[in-house]
Amino acid sequence: MTAPTYHILGLLFSCLPATALPALPTGSPIPPFVVNVTASGDGDSVRAGIDNGALLIDVASRRGIGKATVTLDSGNCPERIRVQLHTQGLEGFYLTCGDKTVKAAVSSTQAGAVSQSLHSPGMQEQIITADSPYWLSIGISGTAAAAAIPLQNGGFEITIPRDCLCTESRSFRMQWIDFYR
Repeated sequence: MTAPTYHILGLLFSCLPATALPALPTGSPIPPFVVNVTASGDGDSVRAGIDNGALLIDVASRRGIGKATVTLDSGNCPERIRVQLHTQGLEGFYLTCGDKTVKAAVSSTQAGAVSQSLHSPGMQEQIITADSPYWLSIGISGTAAAAAIPLQNGGFEITIPRDCLCTESRSFRMQWIDFYR
Protein backbone atom coordinates (compact mmCIF):
# COMPACT_ATOMS: atom_id res chain seq x y z
CA MET A 1 0.00 0.00 0.00
CA THR A 2 1.38 3.38 -0.95
CA ALA A 3 0.94 6.53 1.06
CA PRO A 4 -1.11 9.44 -0.36
CA THR A 5 0.92 11.69 -2.63
CA TYR A 6 0.55 15.47 -2.66
CA HIS A 7 1.72 17.27 -5.75
CA ILE A 8 2.91 20.69 -4.73
CA LEU A 9 3.62 22.57 -7.94
CA GLY A 10 4.90 25.75 -6.38
CA LEU A 11 6.54 26.89 -3.18
CA LEU A 12 6.57 30.47 -2.00
CA PHE A 13 9.86 32.27 -1.54
CA SER A 14 10.71 35.85 -0.77
CA CYS A 15 12.42 36.29 -4.14
CA LEU A 16 9.08 35.82 -5.89
CA PRO A 17 6.50 38.61 -5.55
CA ALA A 18 3.56 36.19 -5.71
CA THR A 19 3.30 32.47 -6.34
CA ALA A 20 0.38 30.08 -6.59
CA LEU A 21 0.30 26.93 -4.53
CA PRO A 22 -1.77 24.20 -6.10
CA ALA A 23 -2.51 21.31 -3.81
CA LEU A 24 -3.58 18.31 -5.82
CA PRO A 25 -4.13 15.36 -3.50
CA THR A 26 -4.19 11.81 -4.78
CA GLY A 27 -6.19 9.24 -2.82
CA SER A 28 -7.04 11.68 -0.05
CA PRO A 29 -10.23 13.46 1.06
CA ILE A 30 -8.45 16.84 1.02
CA PRO A 31 -10.01 18.99 -1.72
CA PRO A 32 -7.78 20.73 -4.26
CA PHE A 33 -7.17 24.43 -3.88
CA VAL A 34 -4.85 27.10 -5.25
CA VAL A 35 -3.61 29.78 -2.89
CA ASN A 36 -1.66 32.89 -3.81
CA VAL A 37 0.48 34.52 -1.11
CA THR A 38 2.09 37.92 -1.56
CA ALA A 39 4.48 39.11 1.13
CA SER A 40 6.20 42.43 1.55
CA GLY A 41 8.82 43.29 4.07
CA ASP A 42 12.55 43.64 3.89
CA GLY A 43 14.17 40.28 4.57
CA ASP A 44 10.91 38.33 4.81
CA SER A 45 10.59 34.91 3.23
CA VAL A 46 7.37 32.98 2.82
CA ARG A 47 6.68 29.43 1.79
CA ALA A 48 3.51 27.40 1.85
CA GLY A 49 2.51 23.78 1.77
CA ILE A 50 0.13 21.21 3.13
CA ASP A 51 0.63 19.79 6.61
CA ASN A 52 -1.83 17.18 7.88
CA GLY A 53 -4.54 18.54 5.59
CA ALA A 54 -4.01 22.15 6.63
CA LEU A 55 -2.70 25.01 4.56
CA LEU A 56 0.56 25.93 6.29
CA ILE A 57 2.06 29.35 5.65
CA ASP A 58 5.61 29.59 7.00
CA VAL A 59 6.93 33.14 7.44
CA ALA A 60 10.48 34.03 8.42
CA SER A 61 10.71 37.72 9.29
CA ARG A 62 14.27 38.94 9.68
CA ARG A 63 13.31 42.47 10.78
CA GLY A 64 10.25 41.34 12.73
CA ILE A 65 7.90 43.67 10.83
CA GLY A 66 6.02 42.65 7.71
CA LYS A 67 2.76 41.87 5.98
CA ALA A 68 1.26 39.35 3.58
CA THR A 69 -1.95 38.81 1.64
CA VAL A 70 -3.38 35.32 1.16
CA THR A 71 -5.91 34.70 -1.60
CA LEU A 72 -7.79 31.53 -2.45
CA ASP A 73 -7.56 31.65 -6.26
CA SER A 74 -9.54 28.50 -7.00
CA GLY A 75 -10.87 25.30 -5.55
CA ASN A 76 -12.35 24.46 -2.20
CA CYS A 77 -11.26 26.17 0.97
CA PRO A 78 -8.68 24.27 3.04
CA GLU A 79 -10.05 22.72 6.23
CA ARG A 80 -7.50 24.52 8.44
CA ILE A 81 -5.15 27.46 7.98
CA ARG A 82 -2.02 27.74 10.10
CA VAL A 83 0.67 30.38 10.05
CA GLN A 84 4.14 29.67 11.45
CA LEU A 85 5.59 33.11 12.17
CA HIS A 86 9.30 33.10 13.01
CA THR A 87 9.84 36.23 15.08
CA GLN A 88 11.29 36.80 18.55
CA GLY A 89 8.11 38.43 19.84
CA LEU A 90 4.58 39.25 18.77
CA GLU A 91 3.46 42.56 20.24
CA GLY A 92 1.17 43.14 17.28
CA PHE A 93 -0.55 40.79 14.84
CA TYR A 94 -3.32 42.16 12.65
CA LEU A 95 -5.60 39.91 10.63
CA THR A 96 -7.99 41.64 8.23
CA CYS A 97 -10.92 39.60 6.92
CA GLY A 98 -13.23 41.68 4.76
CA ASP A 99 -14.05 44.81 6.74
CA LYS A 100 -13.07 43.37 10.13
CA THR A 101 -9.61 43.40 11.71
CA VAL A 102 -8.51 41.28 14.63
CA LYS A 103 -5.65 42.74 16.64
CA ALA A 104 -3.71 40.23 18.74
CA ALA A 105 -0.71 40.58 21.02
CA VAL A 106 1.40 38.15 23.00
CA SER A 107 2.77 39.73 26.17
CA SER A 108 6.52 39.66 26.57
CA THR A 109 6.20 40.40 30.30
CA GLN A 110 3.14 38.41 31.45
CA ALA A 111 4.23 34.83 30.61
CA GLY A 112 2.96 34.89 27.04
CA ALA A 113 -0.59 36.06 27.84
CA VAL A 114 -2.60 36.67 24.64
CA SER A 115 -4.99 39.60 24.22
CA GLN A 116 -7.24 40.14 21.21
CA SER A 117 -9.73 42.72 20.00
CA LEU A 118 -12.00 43.17 16.98
CA HIS A 119 -12.16 46.36 14.92
CA SER A 120 -15.02 46.97 12.51
CA PRO A 121 -16.05 50.14 10.61
CA GLY A 122 -18.50 52.25 12.57
CA MET A 123 -18.09 50.17 15.72
CA GLN A 124 -16.05 50.65 18.84
CA GLU A 125 -13.12 48.30 19.43
CA GLN A 126 -14.36 45.14 21.13
CA ILE A 127 -12.31 42.75 23.30
CA ILE A 128 -12.83 39.17 22.11
CA THR A 129 -12.41 35.84 23.87
CA ALA A 130 -11.84 32.25 22.77
CA ASP A 131 -15.56 31.74 22.06
CA SER A 132 -15.53 34.39 19.30
CA PRO A 133 -15.51 33.14 15.69
CA TYR A 134 -12.71 35.67 15.07
CA TRP A 135 -10.45 34.39 17.86
CA LEU A 136 -6.92 33.47 16.74
CA SER A 137 -5.38 30.48 18.45
CA ILE A 138 -1.79 31.59 19.13
CA GLY A 139 0.95 29.50 20.69
CA ILE A 140 4.72 29.44 20.91
CA SER A 141 6.18 26.72 18.71
CA GLY A 142 9.44 24.89 18.17
CA THR A 143 12.19 24.71 20.72
CA ALA A 144 11.06 28.06 22.06
CA ALA A 145 7.84 26.59 23.51
CA ALA A 146 9.18 26.67 27.07
CA ALA A 147 11.32 29.77 26.58
CA ALA A 148 10.74 33.35 27.54
CA ILE A 149 10.22 36.17 25.08
CA PRO A 150 12.35 37.30 23.25
CA LEU A 151 12.45 33.89 21.61
CA GLN A 152 15.78 32.64 20.34
CA ASN A 153 14.44 29.64 18.38
CA GLY A 154 10.98 28.79 17.11
CA GLY A 155 8.25 31.35 16.79
CA PHE A 156 4.49 31.59 16.93
CA GLU A 157 1.87 29.27 15.49
CA ILE A 158 -1.35 31.07 14.63
CA THR A 159 -4.52 29.30 13.53
CA ILE A 160 -6.52 31.55 11.22
CA PRO A 161 -10.32 31.17 11.33
CA ARG A 162 -11.36 29.25 8.20
CA ASP A 163 -14.07 31.80 7.44
CA CYS A 164 -11.41 34.46 6.80
CA LEU A 165 -10.42 32.69 3.57
CA CYS A 166 -13.77 31.07 2.81
CA THR A 167 -15.83 34.23 2.50
CA GLU A 168 -16.93 36.12 -0.56
CA SER A 169 -13.59 37.97 -0.82
CA ARG A 170 -11.66 34.67 -0.54
CA SER A 171 -8.67 36.50 0.95
CA PHE A 172 -7.18 37.92 4.10
CA ARG A 173 -4.30 40.22 5.03
CA MET A 174 -1.96 39.84 7.96
CA GLN A 175 0.59 42.21 9.46
CA TRP A 176 3.01 41.54 12.29
CA ILE A 177 5.31 43.45 14.60
CA ASP A 178 7.69 41.59 16.89
CA PHE A 179 8.39 44.48 19.26
CA TYR A 180 7.20 48.09 19.11
CA ARG A 181 10.21 50.32 18.67
